[in-house]
Amino acid sequence: MDFAKVNISAGPFSRCHKVLLVYGTPYSASNLWSDVPRTRYHLGAAQLSAILKQRGIMARLHFIQDWTDVELQRLRRVIEDEHIDFVCFSVVSEDTFESTLPFMESARNMGRVVILGGSYLRFFNEVPDTPAHYTCRGDGETLPEFILHGDTGLFDRALLTEDIDTLPLMDYEAMRPFFHLSMAETFTLPYLSSRDCPWSCSFCAESIHPRKKPRIRARVKEDIEYLYGNVFPRQITGVHFHGDLLPYYNQEWRESWGDITFPFTACVRGDIEPDLVRWLCRRGANRVLIGVEDADEEYRNTVFNKQVTDRQLFDSIREFHKHGVFTELTFIVGAPGQGPESQDRAQKLVKKIARRWRSKAQAGLNFCPYGSNSNLGQERTGTRT
Repeated sequence: MDFAKVNISAGPFSRCHKVLLVYGTPYSASNLWSDVPRTRYHLGAAQLSAILKQRGIMARLHFIQDWTDVELQRLRRVIEDEHIDFVCFSVVSEDTFESTLPFMESARNMGRVVILGGSYLRFFNEVPDTPAHYTCRGDGETLPEFILHGDTGLFDRALLTEDIDTLPLMDYEAMRPFFHLSMAETFTLPYLSSRDCPWSCSFCAESIHPRKKPRIRARVKEDIEYLYGNVFPRQITGVHFHGDLLPYYNQEWRESWGDITFPFTACVRGDIEPDLVRWLCRRGANRVLIGVEDADEEYRNTVFNKQVTDRQLFDSIREFHKHGVFTELTFIVGAPGQGPESQDRAQKLVKKIARRWRSKAQAGLNFCPYGSNSNLGQERTGTRT
């Protein structure tokens, strides 16, 4: 795949720098869902790609299929053949962090500038010991300032982009070859309209760096109409809202929809209020994911700090089912104190829901591994063991 053409006159240098944005799938996820096509795109990398290209810097996405020597050699060929200057790795869990280390070391030995970033690094209270030259533990949107002017601010401290309304849309053209349905004529489009979450579940990064005010991109109508009309006309069958949580609780975000409706999927809490359920359904919701985490209410709220009762969960599911919306329940497995019976409890709960509303949309079941990026609120040191 060739680099997209960019206006190199936008940068202050005569030669355009080339950046490779590298990411892969966690072992835990690929092993657990071996029969499900793995997500091959990375929203953070696609966002950064768009920002880099805005500044006249060439960017390319590189997906690591498996953490093997074959993939390592493929990465080396891309770096060499494309004359890459900067190799940026993104890690989202402990297994991707550990698996990335030899890839970073190899890129460094090739004389390239190696940069490490990703959501997993939020769990570190200091810069971890890795082969990377630079490590970013916050948002990476100021990377162009480092590449063009040598500004190391994003590595010196964990920066946050407060106003995500000012960011360009993700680089959808760069992502397109990596959609796991890319060979089909139509597909569901990923979209991100918020960062952070107002809740502090113990397994989430928000428990480490809680933010009372999530960052909202209140441009739904503007963005979606542009994507439907210009980027992938006639190919989008719906939209999937990525992010920590769909910001349905934010009035400004709801108002940004205007009069638009379209089919979409999203993550919601199990205690979502009935009037907000109805609002989402009127806007086109056809599938929602609800993080139950554990079918045992006491464990769910004491250990995971989910603060969702069984009654709230059942009321929310019932309201969605009234409107024919499919609900997919996700459960964490392998957390401290959880035994094999936790999966049995989850399966029984989903069967109970399916029986109760068998005339409506049924509930799906999805197990998520309790990865090492979920550490029940404990920060990590910067030293590898």
